[in-house]
Amino acid sequence: MRRLDAKVKKVQDNTASSGFIARARSEWERVKYPLKESTMLKLRDILQEQKLDLILIINVLNTDASSAETETLAQHMSQLSCNISQLEADVGENKNILKASVQDLKRKEVLGWIYSQDPFMLYQSRESRRHPGTCQWFLQGREYLQWRSTGPLLWVKGEVGCGKSFLCSAVIRHLQSYCTAQSDNILVHFFFSFADSHRPNPLLCLSSILRQMCVNDRVLQNVEELYEKFNGSTASRPLEYHDIELALDSAIACLQQCKEVCIILDALDELPNDPDEYQRSRVLSWIKAIATRYRHVHILFTSRSNSNSRDIEDFVGTIPSIEIVTIDAMSNRDDMFSYLEAQFKKSHVLNKVPGHSLSQTLNSMISLSGGMFLWVHLQMVELTKLPTPRLKDIDHILKTMPPRLDDTYVRMLQNIHYLLSSEAARALLWLSLSLRPLRLVEVNESCIIMPQNRPVIAEEDRLEGEGILPCLSGLVRRTGIDNKYLALSHFSVKEFLTSEALKHDTCSSYGFQDNSAHALIAESCITYINHCYCSENRTGSRTDLEQFPLLEYACRYWFEHMILAGGEEQMSLASLASTLLQSGEKWKYVTLIYNHMIPDVPFSCAARQLTLRTPLGWAAALGLESVVHLLALQRPADLHMIQDIRFDPKCFQVQEPCEECYMIRFYPTSGTALMKAAQFGHTSIVKRLINDGADINSRGEFGKTALSIACRCGNTDLVKYLLDSGASPSGVLTEAIRGSSTLICQLLLDAGAVADEEIKGEIPLIVAAELDYDHICQVLLDYGADVNRLIEVDDWETWDPAIATDALTGATMFGNIETVELLLSNGAHIRGSALAYSLTGVEDGPSDKHREICNILIEHGADMNPDLGAFFNTPLAMALYNGWLDIARCMISKGARIEPSDPTCLLAGNILVAAVSSVDMTREILGIGVAADSPIAAVHQWAWGMDGDACNFTTALQAAAYHGHVGTVELLLANGANPNVLGPPYGSTLFSLFAGTCYAIENIGPESHEKEAKKAYNLSVRDKTIQIYKVLQERGVQNIIPWGSLNYDAYRTCVRGIKYSSIRTANAMTRSIDEEKFAILSGGTFCRVVRS
Repeated sequence: MRRLDAKVKKVQDNTASSGFIARARSEWERVKYPLKESTMLKLRDILQEQKLDLILIINVLNTDASSAETETLAQHMSQLSCNISQLEADVGENKNILKASVQDLKRKEVLGWIYSQDPFMLYQSRESRRHPGTCQWFLQGREYLQWRSTGPLLWVKGEVGCGKSFLCSAVIRHLQSYCTAQSDNILVHFFFSFADSHRPNPLLCLSSILRQMCVNDRVLQNVEELYEKFNGSTASRPLEYHDIELALDSAIACLQQCKEVCIILDALDELPNDPDEYQRSRVLSWIKAIATRYRHVHILFTSRSNSNSRDIEDFVGTIPSIEIVTIDAMSNRDDMFSYLEAQFKKSHVLNKVPGHSLSQTLNSMISLSGGMFLWVHLQMVELTKLPTPRLKDIDHILKTMPPRLDDTYVRMLQNIHYLLSSEAARALLWLSLSLRPLRLVEVNESCIIMPQNRPVIAEEDRLEGEGILPCLSGLVRRTGIDNKYLALSHFSVKEFLTSEALKHDTCSSYGFQDNSAHALIAESCITYINHCYCSENRTGSRTDLEQFPLLEYACRYWFEHMILAGGEEQMSLASLASTLLQSGEKWKYVTLIYNHMIPDVPFSCAARQLTLRTPLGWAAALGLESVVHLLALQRPADLHMIQDIRFDPKCFQVQEPCEECYMIRFYPTSGTALMKAAQFGHTSIVKRLINDGADINSRGEFGKTALSIACRCGNTDLVKYLLDSGASPSGVLTEAIRGSSTLICQLLLDAGAVADEEIKGEIPLIVAAELDYDHICQVLLDYGADVNRLIEVDDWETWDPAIATDALTGATMFGNIETVELLLSNGAHIRGSALAYSLTGVEDGPSDKHREICNILIEHGADMNPDLGAFFNTPLAMALYNGWLDIARCMISKGARIEPSDPTCLLAGNILVAAVSSVDMTREILGIGVAADSPIAAVHQWAWGMDGDACNFTTALQAAAYHGHVGTVELLLANGANPNVLGPPYGSTLFSLFAGTCYAIENIGPESHEKEAKKAYNLSVRDKTIQIYKVLQERGVQNIIPWGSLNYDAYRTCVRGIKYSSIRTANAMTRSIDEEKFAILSGGTFCRVVRS
């Protein structure tokens, strides 16, 4: 079932209306639009000409061979090539556009997945506001030049507002020029900013750096592998910090050929240093590890140098080689003077100040600033408000300037008009604590929400246009694309609004504490939802988001603000939140805008109304502990109820249902409230529910438990708690393996899980081997797992051959070299399936890793003649198809069976067909005694891969002619091959030749836009075809028309017609064959062999 689910999901992803293939198909529709009726008529004429050409070729084939006729054939082949070239020229450009579009879509999808934001946006924002020519004192300084040349670490520190971010943008601008001149160098950067990301954390930082390194093709390939592993329903678990850390370490390692990798990190102090998993110490540890391990990496980071950054100071003290630069009043003086002079000249009032007075004024401001650019900027805001440039007014402002930044903020708050003070306070609170950037219209809307008042929304007081923005000058700035978003002007603004000093000031009404402020926002969001739902202007469609600007934010973040409010504040909102969850249609309306179970764009499918069965399930999924406690007391029966409702969305009433509904139908989530809490990692709620009486071992529809979900998510702390609370470890080991946690596997095994337990048809060791988790394989083996344990299969007729039945085969099929070596060292038996998969791979064919594994298996004594079943080729033939001639020769030397003396042995013919790409290898096999016309058995490739027509030719001569191997054709004919043998897939040698020619010209060779190269390739194919045709004529080939209709069903039943032993169960099975029917269709040229 798990394989079937994965395949169904893959089909869904590739066919969904919003999936990758659908987008590619859309691009193709755009590309093919120019092919209008006139163009299609032209193409039809060309195809008609080709048809006539082919008729002429047939006529030539039905005449006696002569030099004149050969010349005619060459002319027609040339004309055919020209016609095909003309067709390719007509559609070549469109084909290239489509290909480039598909590749670009795939690349954008991968990059957007690893880091969804534009990594250059914050840099461009800083650089656009940096005064030209500043920071030269730093760029020309000894410390910077030494860091750029030798590295590895440089710390730039300074007080708040001294211009560290602008210095970083100047460094990036300078290094961009440097890296352009030195093309091998790579520059990456990250700005920690509360105002833009709101939740700066190490995962975002490392993800952004990894995305920027994808300019290197090798790094991009690694990220694509990460994408395939962790994206979509087949992902074993969500992408986590340590995954990105490992991927980034691998990327940096593969960039060692680069002269330098420069990493710029700004405002490290704005990364929270709290005790949860995302903390500043992680980035500091990563910086130290990278700087120590790699000499080609140079890291520059900035932060404040105060009590809030004591951990950074301590970190720097542990690295003697680090360079340190302090931004102070003297280093910034010239930059400040240049900036202020430009601002005075820019102002239509201040530009009239006389030169000698201007210089004195600027020097006074610089002296008062203490090297703080932000302070100077804020004073300029006051100076620009002067109506006239009178010197006495300027002197008055200079003398009354607040000496500290906090005093400046106080003055700005005092200047807000008293009639708008409450609106301004609410705007500052929302901007300080919002969980994503807010648009100006959203901030204006937040100003009119007053949950304690009646009415709660004062619509008549709604602010239009610029709204509250003019009142907050200096405290707030525009940001984002088209300046539609607002943000606090600096991190210090929020620090000031939450400071103890403001509590005792006359402007204390503007201050707030985080917990109570989050509670107020959560209450405001719920209030706003209630207001919008009851409004007569509500339409139930996307127009509601325009009518009610804050509705999307309210539906998406109300519960997150409630969580951040903390225990006491959350309890005060429990009743309000519980009422919302129990509101029926109103709650369904909220989930259409944002559904936590299936996050998507608002109103993506109005026909879908997925909801959980009880409010308790929603409260557990959303992480609202106080609400869970309240509902568990009110409705204790809901504790044991499966929360998910099975349903067919109304969307299925239309012909093409949306992708989301399709996924819900086939992959419904299932479980109790306890499992919902475990699914979303709410450990405290899991504890609460167990204490309230929830069954810890309750199972959902697919047999999942809270423990299995915690194992799959890799939540070690939750797994420990559940095991300590009595959760059964049985049946969950495979989930822990997919979560790639060695520690959790050990916890389960210590708690009594059986290492060899078969779980839903899966063996833990096989699962770990397939996923290449060699560390988990070792743990399982240490706990007694049988390295040779086989999956028991009841029905081999329906068994998928792409599913491994033992651990070594599982590791082999996915090219997991380290795991293969581990298993062999622990006594793994080499079954035929393992050797076969080392030669074919899975889906994408064999890789270099498979080749290495094949060598390893041969060195460890793999049987060269395993019984793979009647449908599959021999390992020797597979090696020859891959072109692995050295391995093929090694196999022969180690006893690979050919048996040329046995006329009934079809192995000889299959091996000869597989060898035709190499004249030398063909000669060696003929030299062993194999007849040139040895019959073959129709086979399937072991996994997916080679087309049946490309390996199941009646004779080796047909195969060599099809592939255009002139030397091999001559060799086979010289050794007695009969050119007139009839049989599938193209009927005869002659028509195999022409089928291969057409296929090669249409599908192989250079792209059609490379006209000269394509023309040369087509000529070479034509020349080979004529050479082979001449050789066949000399050998008396008959111009026989091929079968008008090949019965492929009958053809494919000619496997071997033998009894064979299954490599998995050793049960004898007979494959029947309709010999009489096949003999008629094949003209008697295929051997009908029945062996015991």
